Amino acid sequence: MLLLDLLTDDEYIWKFYVLARSEEDCELHDFLNSLSVKDKEAWSGLLAIMETMAAAPEGPRLMDSLSHEMGSAKYKIYRFEKGRLRIAWFYGEGNKVVICSHGYYKKSQKTPEKEIKKAEKNVEAYLRAVEGKGERNGKN
Repeated sequence: MLLLDLLTDDEYIWKFYVLARSEEDCELHDFLNSLSVKDKEAWSGLLAIMETMAAAPEGPRLMDSLSHEMGSAKYKIYRFEKGRLRIAWFYGEGNKVVICSHGYYKKSQKTPEKEIKKAEKNVEAYLRAVEGKGERNGKN
C-alpha cells in the first residue's frame, strides 16, 4: 500500500495523500481519469476547495456542504462532495494528514453500502501498512 502525493507542498498546513496499491494501480486516479468533461469540472472545483482546506489551520471542515460522514460503524470515514462527485477520505496517522480513499458518483440520498465497505477496507489496508512499515510514497 502506498500514499501518493495530492496536496503536499510546503504551502499546505494539512497534507493530502491518495491511497494506492502501487504507482500504477490507484483506484482514485483511475476514477478521475474516467470522468466526463462535466465531472472533470466538478473535480477541478472540488480540488480547489480541498486546496483551501489544506492551507487552513483547521483543515477539512466537517458537516458543512462539502464534507460529511459516510456512515461507517467501524471507522470515521468522510466524503468530499461537489455535484454528483464523491471522494471518500479519512484522517491519516501523524499530524494533519488526510488520506483520500476512492471516488464514486452519488446515485441516491444515502451513501451506498458498497462504497462504505470499500472505504472501510481501504482504512484497514492503510492501518496495516502503517503498523508494518513506513507510510509515505513508495514505502509499503
